[in-house]
Amino acid sequence: MHPTAEHVAAVLREHGVPGHVTEPPGPVPTAAKAAAQLRCEAERAVRALYLSGQLAKAAELVDQLGPYGVAEGPDGTLSLGAAVLDAYADQLTRADRRAADAAYLRAAELQRSFAAAATSGGEGIARMMEAGRIEAKCASRQSSG
Repeated sequence: MHPTAEHVAAVLREHGVPGHVTEPPGPVPTAAKAAAQLRCEAERAVRALYLSGQLAKAAELVDQLGPYGVAEGPDGTLSLGAAVLDAYADQLTRADRRAADAAYLRAAELQRSFAAAATSGGEGIARMMEAGRIEAKCASRQSSG
C-alpha cells in the first residue's frame, strides 16, 4: 500500500473512524490520476475526522489534500483544509496561543492556494475574502493579547 494511504488508514483505525482505504485494482496510468485517487481517500478521512470533532488528527492530514485543496460547504468558497485548521485554531486559543496563531496562519495560506485555483474572478475574490477573515482572527488575537 502507498505510504500516504497507509498513514490515512492508520489514522482512521486509531480513531475508530469507520471506513477503509482501498487501492486501485491495477496500475494507474499517470501520476496525476494516482494522486487524485489518493487525495479522494485523504479527503474522506479528513472529512470524517473533521465532522467527528477530531480536529487535531484532521489537521495532521490536511497537507495530503493537494496543493489547491478541496471545497468545504455548499458554495465552495472555503477549502476543507482551511476549515479544519481554522476550527482547530479556535479550539487551541485558550490552551496554546502560539499553536493557535500558527494554525490560523496555515489555514489562511491554504485558503490563498485554494483561491489561486478559482475559475472566475468572483470566485477568487470570495475565496480570498475567506483568507482575509482567517488572518483577521489571528491579528485581532495578537493585538488583544
